[in-house]
Amino acid sequence: MEVSSHMNGLKSWLDDRGIEYVLVIAPNKHTIYFEQLPDYIYKVNEQSATDQLVEHLDEYTDITVVDLRSSLIEEKQNYQLYYKTDTHWNHYAANIAQYEIMKKIETLFPGRIKPELNKLIDGTRNKGDLAGFIDVGTFEDIDPQPIFNKACKPERQPKHATGTETHTLVCSDQELNAIIFRDSFFIALTPYFARKFKRSTHIWKRLDYPTLETYVELEDPDVIIEEWVERILPYVPESANSTLPE
Repeated sequence: MEVSSHMNGLKSWLDDRGIEYVLVIAPNKHTIYFEQLPDYIYKVNEQSATDQLVEHLDEYTDITVVDLRSSLIEEKQNYQLYYKTDTHWNHYAANIAQYEIMKKIETLFPGRIKPELNKLIDGTRNKGDLAGFIDVGTFEDIDPQPIFNKACKPERQPKHATGTETHTLVCSDQELNAIIFRDSFFIALTPYFARKFKRSTHIWKRLDYPTLETYVELEDPDVIIEEWVERILPYVPESANSTLPE
């Protein structure tokens, strides 16, 4: 399987440089709320692509994988985890997700990062990508926001970089440096990660080796975090068919 070969090669390359690697899978909205789909939509296969990937990586690699599905399914009884008019999760889900990710990272760096759930304050919004796709206007939806009373206020470098441009968030009272290859599901995770790492460099693209090598040299990271949204699966990274840098 190309993915496991790629992952093992990537993990070995990072191990040689003393860098940890964490793969995060952000679940589809319909994975968490499958029971809300119409009756005519049914599962073709008993195992999803995510099931197959997680099981394969667990059996054939020692990659640290954060599979958030079970945690979110458990918590959906208590919170609305995704926006009603959007494919993305809200901060109820992001808060749970960041906590689970930090717990995994803490096992790699004992005592150097503190997993914790944040308090949220109620809020609302009137937009969503699903509403936009079908052009049905705006609907009020819940939009909780995290509270960071005692945390540092991260500094953005470059100062005026937009969310999709590569940038680094600096929180000088933390210890670890991270490089994060991410997509739009990381928007809600960013405020938490910005306050848990000394330097967290956000690269809005799939991991490729030239970019990885460049930013490893620039940032001296302790950990590489790669976040995939479940809906891209089955997915084989383009870098799986390329050569690792020397």
